[in-house]
This record gives sequence, C-alpha cells and structure tokens, in this order.
Amino acid sequence: RAVLQPQTTPTRLTLTSYALLSPVFAAFGLVLVAACANASNVMLARANARHREIGIRLSIGASRGRIVRQLVTEGLVVTTLAGLVGLTLAAALLRLATYAFVVMLPPTVAARVRFVPLDFDYRVFGFAFIVAGAATLLFALLPALQATRVSLTAALRGQLSSGVSSATLRKILVTGQVAVSLLLLIVAATLVRNGTAIQATELGLETSRVISVRPRG
Repeated sequence: RAVLQPQTTPTRLTLTSYALLSPVFAAFGLVLVAACANASNVMLARANARHREIGIRLSIGASRGRIVRQLVTEGLVVTTLAGLVGLTLAAALLRLATYAFVVMLPPTVAARVRFVPLDFDYRVFGFAFIVAGAATLLFALLPALQATRVSLTAALRGQLSSGVSSATLRKILVTGQVAVSLLLLIVAATLVRNGTAIQATELGLETSRVISVRPRG
C-alpha cells in the first residue's frame, strides 16, 4: 500500500519562480482589493448613518482619535471573523479536493493509496491574519477618518455636512471594485479558454487514465 503524505519542500525563489508565480499573486491581490473596497464602502455608509452619534460624542468631549480607534477596532472584529471563516472554508475545500483526487484515480490504484491528513500550519494561519490586519488598517482607516470629519452643528441637527466628499469616495470605491472584478473575469475567461484549447491539442499519444509515479528509495 502507498501512503501519500503532503509536506513542505523548501525551494529557493529565483527570478524565474517569481515570474511564474506573479500572475497568481496578482490575482489574489486583486481579489483582496475588491473585497476590501466592498467592505470599506459598507463601513463608510454605516459611518455616515452614524454621523449624528459621532457628532454628539465629539461635542461632549470625545477626541477624534478615540472615535477613529473605535471604528478601526470594529473593522478588526469583522476582519477576525472573516479570517476565521476563510480558514475554515480553505480547510474544508482542501479536504474536498483531496477526496476528488482520490475519486479520479483508477479503482485498482485508489484501493492501494491512503492520504495522511494535513497538519495545521501556524505559518499559514499567521500570514492570513497579518494580511487581514494590514488590509483592515488600510481600508478601515479611510472611512473612519472621513466619518469623524463632521461639523458639530450640522451633525447635531441630523445633517451630513461632508456628504459631497463622502459620496465621491463611495463612487471611487464602487468604480474600483467594478473595474477589478471585470478585469478578473476577463483574465479567468482567457485562462479557461486557453486551458480548453490545450486539452484539445492532439499530443500523438494517450494521456488519459495514465499515472506517472517516481518512487524514491
């Protein structure tokens, strides 16, 4: 029986490796930017709805920095919950991918193969939350600063004095999110089309239902 155990293999990153992985990193970065722009827009709309509350707190002596810290802390709470949900989904999808790979094996081979479960990697956990924290500081700080830039008199009357700049900022965020999403859709469609064309290419030999194994003694 063969036991397949996944493990990390240290590999030196060269310029060629960076060139090969740069599209993947760019795609992940664009997805993160689109999601953060969406969350930032929601936080900005929520802060605008609380402009009277913010004006009252400023009028009774709360400093602008303290309110900014509170709004950023609320963003960190959302980020923490989103990070936990993301890691849970990643673990579940990884198990599903492993199961799908076993199902695709020929029955005679699948009966002799056993996968060792993946161990929890704290480095991945830490990296995910560092990125989530950095994204929160970047995209939650701007709505917090915008929300505290209010006129006390207008805020106490229930009027949004910074409506023009806030609306402009929200339009910029929505436009950027739509542009990034459209770019990702175009790239994904191109990759799918190219992958389909590669699979349909005649290689001159039978490649289906063939497994190549290189055992190490």
